[in-house]
Amino acid sequence: MSCETLEYHWGKHHRGYVENLNRQLGGTELDGLTLEDIITITYIKGDFLSAFNNAAQAWSNDFLWETMKPDGGGEPSGDLLELIKRDFGSFEFVEEFKLAASTQFGSGWAWLVYKANRLDVGNAVNPWPSEQDKKLGVVKSPNAIHPFLWDYCPLLSIDVWEHAYYLDFQNRRADYISISMEKLVSWGAVGSRLEMAKTQAAEREREEERGKRNELHTVKLQRCSWRATMVMTQSLNSWILFCRVHRLRMQQRIKNDELGILKDEQENELPNFPSFIPFLPPLESEKIKPELRSRLKGKETQTDSFWG
Repeated sequence: MSCETLEYHWGKHHRGYVENLNRQLGGTELDGLTLEDIITITYIKGDFLSAFNNAAQAWSNDFLWETMKPDGGGEPSGDLLELIKRDFGSFEFVEEFKLAASTQFGSGWAWLVYKANRLDVGNAVNPWPSEQDKKLGVVKSPNAIHPFLWDYCPLLSIDVWEHAYYLDFQNRRADYISISMEKLVSWGAVGSRLEMAKTQAAEREREEERGKRNELHTVKLQRCSWRATMVMTQSLNSWILFCRVHRLRMQQRIKNDELGILKDEQENELPNFPSFIPFLPPLESEKIKPELRSRLKGKETQTDSFWG
């Protein structure tokens, strides 16, 4: 990359994204948020808000510069190389990456990404992805679209907007891509991003698992509360029914007494009721006439204690 291309790309285009974004955010509710949050909020499933393009391009260019280093290129090592060989067969994945970048129609980006996501399917329980499900992949995106909008973690990128290469290569995009991969890529930075992506994926799984446990605990508490309420309601209903039945029996006894057919007291011994039952007073029509109280033969005390 020539000094002139770097000055135009970083000094004019990248700086322009940042300055335009600052003007757009001033005095809005987005001011103070991270670039990632701004990009996610303003994307709206492709119906962009005005700040989206500048925020996404500012983030992607920051990411691009961190991917480069003088005398870069070569091959990666460690876990990154093992995953590349596992998911692409060999380090020849570079050819797949070059193809994605060269065939991106118009402006855009090509990315090496880490995919640790699950399918977003409504009304379905998606299992945690296994280590074999967490794969590297190559994707391309038009204009300012970013892979984390698809729930991918970017590891490596190449900018195929014309301002990234036209001063040096004119319309020879393929040559620009090949030289960038052979001489500028910092595989150490890519490997560090892979470890960070794994850590973030594991933390997200733990957080979602905690959320599921808390939700299950809340449901259990609600069920226990419902059962306790039902038991108390049933008990209260039983006492109310018991009291109503007793009232009816008392009314019948009074009527029998008025007719002179009061039955043997031993057969109709009044039950001993708990002391708290009097909170249910009789209706006016159920009150015992004063002149009949003396005729209940020794039951005045029980009657008075029950009806208050």
